Amino acid sequence: MNKCPKQEYIRALALYSAQSGNILPITSRCNVNCIFCSNRQNDPQVEVFNTPLVKLGEIEECLEFMDIHSPVIIGESVTRISEGEPFTHPQIKDILCLVRRRLPHNLIQITSNGSLLNEDMVSFLANLGGIVVYLSLNSCRPEVRADMMRDHDAHRAIMSAQMLNQSKVQFHGSVVAMPHIYGYDDLEETILYLAGEGAQTIRVFIPGYTKKAPDTLRFPPELPGEVRKMISGLRDKINVPVTCEPPALNDLRPEVVGVIAGTAAERAGIAPADLIAEIDDYIPCSRVDAFHRLRDAEYPVVYLERKKETLSCRIRKKAGESPGVVMEYDLGPEWQEINKVAGSYGAKKVLVVTSSLAENIVQLGIKRFAKDLECRVIAARNSFFGGSISAAGLLVLEDMVTAVQEFVSVSGGWTPDLVLLPPVAFDHRGRDLIGISYKEFEEKTGLAVEII
Repeated sequence: MNKCPKQEYIRALALYSAQSGNILPITSRCNVNCIFCSNRQNDPQVEVFNTPLVKLGEIEECLEFMDIHSPVIIGESVTRISEGEPFTHPQIKDILCLVRRRLPHNLIQITSNGSLLNEDMVSFLANLGGIVVYLSLNSCRPEVRADMMRDHDAHRAIMSAQMLNQSKVQFHGSVVAMPHIYGYDDLEETILYLAGEGAQTIRVFIPGYTKKAPDTLRFPPELPGEVRKMISGLRDKINVPVTCEPPALNDLRPEVVGVIAGTAAERAGIAPADLIAEIDDYIPCSRVDAFHRLRDAEYPVVYLERKKETLSCRIRKKAGESPGVVMEYDLGPEWQEINKVAGSYGAKKVLVVTSSLAENIVQLGIKRFAKDLECRVIAARNSFFGGSISAAGLLVLEDMVTAVQEFVSVSGGWTPDLVLLPPVAFDHRGRDLIGISYKEFEEKTGLAVEII
C-alpha cells in the first residue's frame, strides 16, 4: 500500500532527525494532559505531526543514520513530530535493547514524565546501562502534579526520582514553572526535592501562552524575572546546577552556571561563577564556544577567572566527553560564519531578524563577529501566536516579513543587501511552522534572504 504524502513527510522528517541530531521518535501517545501543553494552544494551521507507534523495522532504519559518538535522544520535542511518553510504547524494552545492540557505546537519553517508571522498568534501565533519564517532574506534591498534568498516579512519578537514584540510573530533572497558579513554595520545594534525590542538573522552564490561552494560564510580565531571581538564590543553597530557560543574558562571557558532581570538571576544581578565560591557548568568544571547545578537547588546560584571581587547571577527560560544566546557551557557532555568508552575496549592508528574547544577545554577537559589515538587528513580534510568545523558533515567515517591511519604511533610505532569518524558525526544507518556505520572503519584500 502506498503511503500518503503526510506519512511520507513524517518518515522523511524522522530519518532527517536521526541523521542530523540522533533523535529517535517512537510515539506521539501521551498518558497525561498537562495544562501548559502547547498542543492545547496551537492554531490549526500549525504543522505538528502525530506519529503512530513506530515499528522495530522503522527504528532499525533510523539507527542506520545515527552518529555512533553522540547520544540517542528519545522523547524530547525538538522536531515537528509531536513527542509522547516513550514508556507508553508497548515495545519500549525491545526498542531500547535494539538501540543498545546496534549502538553499544552510545548514551541513550530518554525524556519521560515518570508516570510509568516502576521498579521493574527502572531495574531494566539499570541493567541495560548507558541510560540517562530526563525526568519531567514539574511538582513533587502529588495534588499539584495531579492537577497540573492530569496524572492519576502522581505519587508514582514523584517516587521515580528515588528509584532512579537508588538504582544508580543517571537522571536530570525539569520543572515547568507555574507559580502564578501553584505558588513559589511548590516550585522551590520541587527543585530541592530533585536535588536531594540525586538529579545531575535541573532545568526550570518559563512557560509561554498564546493568544488562544485561557485567562487561567496567563501570567503577569514580571513573572519570568521573579522566577530567575528565585533560581539565582537557590543556587547558593544546593550543589546541583539549576538553569532557567529561556535565560536572560546581557553578555557573551563564558561563565559557568554549575558543575555536575563526580565529573572531570569537578575533579579539576572548576566552580560555579568561574569564567572560562582560555582553553589550550584559545580564548573562547561565547558560552557555547567555550562549552564546545571543552567537550571536544582531550585533557585541556583551562585558565579560569574567579573573582579577582586567575587560576589554571587541567580537565582530565577524553575528546568528545562532556566536561561536566553547565553553561547557559547564548550564540551558536553559525554566527562566526556571518562574514562568509554575507560575502557569498556580495553584501555589505545586512539586516538580521531575530526574536525579542534573542535581540540583545544577537546584537552582542554582531558586534563581535561582523565588525566589517554594516549590520542592523531587528526583533520580529510573534504576532501569529501572540500572548507571551517571544521566541525565534515560534516566528512564522509573515511575522518576519512584517518586521522587515516596517523597518525599511522608517529606516531613512537604508536598504539591506541581505536579510538573515533565524534557522530555528524553519524545518529542514526551509518551511516555517505553517508550511511557508523562507524563499517566499524575497518574493514579498524584493530583498535577498538567507538563513543563519
